Amino acid sequence: MKIRNGFVSNSSSSSFIVKVKKPGFCKTDIGKIIGFLSLLETASFGRDDSEETHIIASKKEFVLEKIDRDIDENKQYYAPGFSDLEVRRMIYSGEYKDIESLKNALKVEENVSEFERELLKAKEKVEEVNEDKFDIIFFELSYHDEVINNAMNFLEENKELEVLYGRN
Repeated sequence: MKIRNGFVSNSSSSSFIVKVKKPGFCKTDIGKIIGFLSLLETASFGRDDSEETHIIASKKEFVLEKIDRDIDENKQYYAPGFSDLEVRRMIYSGEYKDIESLKNALKVEENVSEFERELLKAKEKVEEVNEDKFDIIFFELSYHDEVINNAMNFLEENKELEVLYGRN
């Protein structure tokens, strides 16, 4: 039986974690970086839905917290000998106070998914970022948001922005 919590793929947007040079460290027109950041902030204002472009987290500590939550919520577990229905009943019956208690009782094996591997790689990259020189932003980019996508591509081509997670 496989248990998967959280993450649902959304076909109208993609998640990105980027590091952007702070204005004092960029070689390109400073207005391009400020413009990109302003576009993201404006797109995020009053929005928390996954259909539109919006910032999920900014600043290193908050991005790392979000990555840890995503890793935790998306772990996959296998409980040999139990059906999906049996495990769901155990979870929702209150017999076990949390997933750790259930895992211990059922001798559940943890499986590292490809998604988790990608997030762990992103986490390592984020941990290495010097916050004195770079801003770190975790955001959803709507596929139809060409303005922000073009600005991101321009900054990436000019080595002012690096995608840490979100592009292969």
